[in-house]
Amino acid sequence: MILSIDLGSTNFKAALFDGLLNRVGESSLPSPYICNDGSCVEMDVEAVRKTIVELIKNSCKAAGIDTTSIESVAVGSQAQNFTILDENGNARCPVISWLDTRSGDEAEELWETLGVDWHEHYSFPNLNGSVQLAHLLWLHNNIPNIFEGSFNVVTLPGLVFELLAGVNLSDENLAAMNGTYSLKLRDWRLGAIEKCGVTALNMPQCVPVGEAVIVESDCKELELRKELRLVSAGNDQTAGAFGNACKGDDMIATLGTALVAYRHTGEQPGPYGKNGCWGPYPGGGYYELAFTNNGCQALDWARSVLMPDSEVKAFDAAAERAIPSIDATTGTFHAESIRTDQAWRGDFVNDDEKAYAVLEGITFDLYKLIFEDLAAPKGTSLRVVGGGSHSEIWLQLIADTLNCTVSAGDGDSLLGAAAMAAGRDVTTLKSKVFHPNSARRHLLDCRRSGGE
Repeated sequence: MILSIDLGSTNFKAALFDGLLNRVGESSLPSPYICNDGSCVEMDVEAVRKTIVELIKNSCKAAGIDTTSIESVAVGSQAQNFTILDENGNARCPVISWLDTRSGDEAEELWETLGVDWHEHYSFPNLNGSVQLAHLLWLHNNIPNIFEGSFNVVTLPGLVFELLAGVNLSDENLAAMNGTYSLKLRDWRLGAIEKCGVTALNMPQCVPVGEAVIVESDCKELELRKELRLVSAGNDQTAGAFGNACKGDDMIATLGTALVAYRHTGEQPGPYGKNGCWGPYPGGGYYELAFTNNGCQALDWARSVLMPDSEVKAFDAAAERAIPSIDATTGTFHAESIRTDQAWRGDFVNDDEKAYAVLEGITFDLYKLIFEDLAAPKGTSLRVVGGGSHSEIWLQLIADTLNCTVSAGDGDSLLGAAAMAAGRDVTTLKSKVFHPNSARRHLLDCRRSGGE
């Protein structure tokens, strides 16, 4: 039996799969933040451990199996989150999230010496305050003695492996997003981490993404079989793409909290463009992604303003009613300006038109990610995952705007991580295909370009 875990920004999720990748039980719990005020974003290490134990127990209960039936554990995760543990596994600081923005000054300091060839070594094109490397320097500067004696830098998924087997494990896909591991050297970049008071001995064992490591279990909280296969399944977008059989020139879009465009790029290493994030893909080759923080986060905010307490279907219905009245003079929605009076701009007849503009505005952002940031060829077919993939009006709008076929993906990051552990490719189910409507394309092109 394969236990698959996804450590997301909103929820921690787990599912059990059999050898044929049939899902037999699952559970979900809120991510255990102790601080999340937009600047300081942290989780308590013990709360993370307790949440993981509860998640595993709940998943096994849902599947009707004992924890000793688990043979493999595969973990995908939001990137960048980490803590510092001493040699006895005690935390010297909370888990610091990639959403934490306190280390902006440290990022600028590191950029002065590392910025010249940064993107050749690391996934993200820029070094900002969300990168683990900057957080390490912040800890070094602000918490005296934190890096004295024996200690380990442990990622959020590494806490799962440490809990189950007492090992500090990560993978190249995640490590390259942290600013600590060089994709060019395929090793820890010593000059960078040593600026923070850290050496290679303090870093995790780093393996290819999706590669199994066989260990002896060592967990007081759970009864497990003696031998476990541990799989570090990379960032959640990679696990999700693998769970949707992303190969060749496939493009995956995630309509989740963030808006993400993701593609498999083949065997040639990056970087591919100045705005794209790149890194290793399971089984070989590389990926590239581009993102904006305002995907369904912007949609949820707009719904709370226009139709508080309404269901998503009601919002979709309002947007659909507005389509016949939309022309070049109708106002527009700008996701980057949510929570301000500049989110909707221009003239609207009613709230139905504003609802339509929300879906359209986020779709225009997706167009930019795919064709400008990732420079994907026109006509690229697209599979859409995430909460927004259940909206047929939105999928049709994406097909019309991008002038390509669009379908909803049926896999997720849990399935992708399990497939890596099983060493199997995912077989995707056939879903409804949305074809572009040429009659609407000219209007959408005009609205996207601001009437030019």
